[in-house]
Amino acid sequence: ACGLGGEFLLDWRMHSSVGAIGRKANYNDRYNDIVADLPWLLVEEAEPVVVLHSNQRTTIETLRSPEARAMLGPRMVDDLMSLPFLHAELLEMLFEPSALVAKRHEALASAARGNRKRLIAIHFRAGDRSPERWRDPPRHPLSELDRFLDCALLVEQRLSWSDADVAWYLAADTGVVADSARVAELHRHGKIALPPAGRE
Repeated sequence: ACGLGGEFLLDWRMHSSVGAIGRKANYNDRYNDIVADLPWLLVEEAEPVVVLHSNQRTTIETLRSPEARAMLGPRMVDDLMSLPFLHAELLEMLFEPSALVAKRHEALASAARGNRKRLIAIHFRAGDRSPERWRDPPRHPLSELDRFLDCALLVEQRLSWSDADVAWYLAADTGVVADSARVAELHRHGKIALPPAGRE
């Protein structure tokens, strides 16, 4: 984010060189801290470039801040907040997958869907169940996995989709989800697909 000539700009062309300039701040898992620091980050910080690492759940709080409304204008803020899939829209606008990523995504989505018309993706994040691969605090206990599956079923029902037309894809940060009796049963019936071994 750059403040140049009074404008608030985003430039994703800087790539890794952005690490050599400006102010860098990491707010992962520090929701209250970033909300408290918004006046400093958006107005008081003197650096022309601020590199901010944080979770997307802070987006709405950022847009609600008086500083963001003053910088972007009330109309733009209201328009952004009214978008039902704001982050999906931003990702589509700002990023394009490389040929390799696009090819792998297409292959994975096709395999997950199988012969069914529709696909529901389920993201289950346990957090601390793969310490050999990364450090992360606890997120959701495995006992809550059924609630995620129930949610996918509810989506089907609310959209009036036929069960036979819909496949589920379960992306998780631990392979332990495959040990669930319900997941195993759904997998046997071709209803749910899991990432290839070693890629969870």
